[in-house]
Amino acid sequence: MKEVKQNHPRYMPGLDGIRALSVLTVIAYHLNWGWASGGFLGVSVFFVLSGYLITDMLLEERKSKNRIDLKRFWIRRIRRLLPAMLSMIITVAAFLAISNHSRLISIQGDIWSAITYTSNWYNIFHQVSYFESFGPPSPLGHLWSLAIEEQFYLLWPLIIIGLSRFFSPTRGKFVLLTLAGAIISYIAMVILYEPGTDPSRVYYGTDTRAFGLLIGAALAFICPSRKLIDPNLRKNRSWINGMGIIGILIVIYMFLQTGEYDQSLYTCGMLVLSFATSFVIAAAASPSGLVSKILGWKPLRWIGVRSYSIYLWHYPVIVLTSSTSPNTDASYFLQMIQLILSIGFAALSYSFIETPFRSGNWRIWAKILGFRSEGRATLLQFRFFVRLVPVVILVLIFVSCMFNQSSTEVAFNSQSPTNANAISSPSDQLPDETNGVPTASPIVDTKHDVPNAVPTPSPKGNNVPIVSASPVPTASPEGNHAPEQTVLVPTPTPVSESSAALTPLVPDAKNQDRITQSE
Repeated sequence: MKEVKQNHPRYMPGLDGIRALSVLTVIAYHLNWGWASGGFLGVSVFFVLSGYLITDMLLEERKSKNRIDLKRFWIRRIRRLLPAMLSMIITVAAFLAISNHSRLISIQGDIWSAITYTSNWYNIFHQVSYFESFGPPSPLGHLWSLAIEEQFYLLWPLIIIGLSRFFSPTRGKFVLLTLAGAIISYIAMVILYEPGTDPSRVYYGTDTRAFGLLIGAALAFICPSRKLIDPNLRKNRSWINGMGIIGILIVIYMFLQTGEYDQSLYTCGMLVLSFATSFVIAAAASPSGLVSKILGWKPLRWIGVRSYSIYLWHYPVIVLTSSTSPNTDASYFLQMIQLILSIGFAALSYSFIETPFRSGNWRIWAKILGFRSEGRATLLQFRFFVRLVPVVILVLIFVSCMFNQSSTEVAFNSQSPTNANAISSPSDQLPDETNGVPTASPIVDTKHDVPNAVPTPSPKGNNVPIVSASPVPTASPEGNHAPEQTVLVPTPTPVSESSAALTPLVPDAKNQDRITQSE
């Protein structure tokens, strides 16, 4: 936790309240609660908040050290985000490998794109809709937003370093350049959006969603966290709180009244939401303000601290515990169970995965696993577990590939023309009839003087007519002749006997004797 304290000398509880409200509205939207028709916009709030915090962190480091350590920054991001996400993906993959391996095979592309933080572009290129589902949704379908954030974390520090080194812009110029980038991204959304169609392309795209992150970054240039605690700013605190309250009202209104297909959302709505969120962030980051006190409520802080893990776990829990039928709505009891499971898994992930990797404090694992040693020995043991993670991922992918190969072989064998079941199917072997004469083979003589099938009487000697299954008449071992029948009931013949069954239709000497005996 020392790294966090160095870059953020004070804790801003109001920002955790923003996280909590955003993740709860996203969950409500995924649970299909009618009042949260705009709950998906919680992700847009996250974008603005992430842009603000990351830029504030970079500016603080640049001010204190006169440089930005890219390696250290990216390692912190990896430790903060990747372990918790990998643990969720491994858990989901293991669950599907046991319960439904065909579904695991179908989400292999989602797994790879999630690990490489390219889920949003994967969904765009495969035309995966965020708003419509024509089959069981992927339990990893929500990771597109993390992909956009990671792409921003990769490029934004390079842009700041490049601008600082070659142009040396002032803070005001940084703000103008950042807002110019936001406007370009917003224009891209307006141009690419096609009214009356699925808006998933502009919803997923990094190019069309970057304006939210850049507006948050511009706020960090205008109101860095250190400036908000300046005593000279107290005279403007009432103005900041007023703007924050207006921002909260706008955000709540859009959460409750906006629909995913509203044309106004993609022409101006998301831009308005991003600026409103920036007002809320500025007010929430100001100490002792009304907005900060409201959003700093302890239950909201508890949820906000764990909001990343809650976001990771809620969607796979909802998808894997809901009916695969799109017309079936989950009961409120099931939804409460899903909500409890989501928060429970998130709390475990935060305590046992997210916090130890981020802070380097492994005491909780040492207590559980009974490690008595301190220092290097314990660290080496935990490094073993860390290195085991990619091995587990590779094993799961290998197993899923084996399942895929096995399923392909089964499907091929079932469609093979030499399949015994397909050949022996009665429906494929029944001959056609024309005027009572079988036409199963082109060599069958259809002349009227060919004798029809003659029934064989019962072995007990009764004159009960039983239609013979063979076109060749036979004599009863001991019974009398039965009345002549003219109705033919053909019976399918196995392939191995097909030639022999057709031979009697052209009688030879032996068969002629049998016919004479019958007559």
